[in-house]
Amino acid sequence: MKRIFSILFAPLAALAIAAGCIEAWRRYPDLIDNEILQFGLIGSAAFAVSFVLINHLFQWRTRDKISRLHAGTRRYELDIAERLDKLSRTTVLRSDFENLTERLSLLDTDLTKPSYAENLNIDDRRLPGKSVISTQVPQPANHRSQSSGQNVIPLNPSSRKTAQSDNENTKVRVQGNLATLIANGRLKMYLQPYVELPEGNIPGYEALARLELDDGTIAPSAAFIQKAEATNCTRLIDQEILEQTLTLLRTLRRKKQTSRIFWNISPATLKTKSRFTDIKEILAANKSLKSSLVVEVPADKFLSLGKKQLGRLTTIRGFGFQLSLQQCTTLEIAQEAIRSGLFSFVKVPVSTLGEFGASEAETIAGQIAAALRGNDISIIATEVEEENQVMRLIDHDINLAQGYLFSAPRQPKADGVMAELPPTGQAGF
Repeated sequence: MKRIFSILFAPLAALAIAAGCIEAWRRYPDLIDNEILQFGLIGSAAFAVSFVLINHLFQWRTRDKISRLHAGTRRYELDIAERLDKLSRTTVLRSDFENLTERLSLLDTDLTKPSYAENLNIDDRRLPGKSVISTQVPQPANHRSQSSGQNVIPLNPSSRKTAQSDNENTKVRVQGNLATLIANGRLKMYLQPYVELPEGNIPGYEALARLELDDGTIAPSAAFIQKAEATNCTRLIDQEILEQTLTLLRTLRRKKQTSRIFWNISPATLKTKSRFTDIKEILAANKSLKSSLVVEVPADKFLSLGKKQLGRLTTIRGFGFQLSLQQCTTLEIAQEAIRSGLFSFVKVPVSTLGEFGASEAETIAGQIAAALRGNDISIIATEVEEENQVMRLIDHDINLAQGYLFSAPRQPKADGVMAELPPTGQAGF
């Protein structure tokens, strides 16, 4: 009825006005001349035409808005369904999926509106609250996908096989003179990315030392670090890896691309003035790369550093470089790092962070995480090798992670050029 009324209202109103004009003219011909009658008839016709045009325009706009809202709502529903479908395909344990489904239905979860749904008339109060749970769960490292557009250093695929056998290669015996091997260019810089959770974007890498032996075996640093300390070669290793890292960063800068790389400085270099002076001069000459290079210190040696060694870290920080503490496993180390005021990043093994319990504040992991977050120190979970570890990290708001699940350490390509589509997509997802 409303539809019929909206269609017939204008013609009927126009006819009523015209009939009224004619009837008035018939009854009072002396008072109403032909011009007034003509004006009334034309006015009624114009009213009818105008009303019809306005009504049709309004209906057209209404139909268009309803159509766009319907299409947007449909795409929004399909987007949520696709995310849940990806989650169900990539979650290994059924119990994990059931727990996640329960959290999605019971907890406050923020499913961010996509850009195409910005104009939808959806009550935001019915959408979940503050936390973000993404259904983009990490996939095996050999799964290829499109990059998120992040600047990603292309790594050499040929180095993956040897790099993935690090655990086996830790017992490799390094024969010959270590200083000679380094001088002959056998010391290589390998990169392992750390990723943002849950998206999987790559904000940076850790530079790792690898030694190429005569038989082609790639030995990790654990296989030759003791020999390096015994033969006073740690300075050579620190300098060589630092130079390779800075060379890569300069190459990226020329290509107008950037990435953050963590470089490890040995405790022996910090404790010896002459060794540290060489490193200090290199860093001082490369202050322009301060936003891209992070100097990393091993946590197990940090507590034994004296005032002079801490002063040298302060000097590095004074150049504008950020500092990172590696392998923080106790609350004591975390608290000392906070008191020093030197560190922007702290790396914690996932095995330590995996100790979260029902009462987070009562566990060592909970205390470490709370102490670091309270002082604006970024936490990076390391040694991540299983997907269920990623889910636990996301649950406890640990948003940075590094480990073989995402990528093994691999050698960068010679030109160091960033690529929009890296060989392994998003962190090997």
